Amino acid sequence: MTQRETRNRAVRRAYARSAEIAGPPDLSADPRVSFRRTASSAQLVMLTLLAVINALTALAFIGWLLLPVHVPGPGVMGFGGWRLGLARVSFCVVICVESIRLVQNFAVWVFVSAMESSGDFKPARKTCFPSAA
Repeated sequence: MTQRETRNRAVRRAYARSAEIAGPPDLSADPRVSFRRTASSAQLVMLTLLAVINALTALAFIGWLLLPVHVPGPGVMGFGGWRLGLARVSFCVVICVESIRLVQNFAVWVFVSAMESSGDFKPARKTCFPSAA
């Protein structure tokens, strides 16, 4: 038996063991899929706490950046030269990036809070990789 055949057999065995994670198929006349939360209540509370802290930090930082003293070239009317123009564009980019990060933080919180999984299976602690087995 070659090394390739041995590796292929090991991979097939690992796949066969991993394919049983969800349990036996439901062959009843009316099979239904039930959904359950993937995160526990404690995990959701911790996620909410971290999301609120992150949002407050982002809002404080954006507010701090928007103070008039932090805007490049205070008191200069008009374009003010290419360096000042570049500084102002860069400043606006930083504000936009921080705003996007704030929205992304909220989106991750919404998606994780609403995430559900089908079935009542418990993931096995097996791996599909024969070298790690």
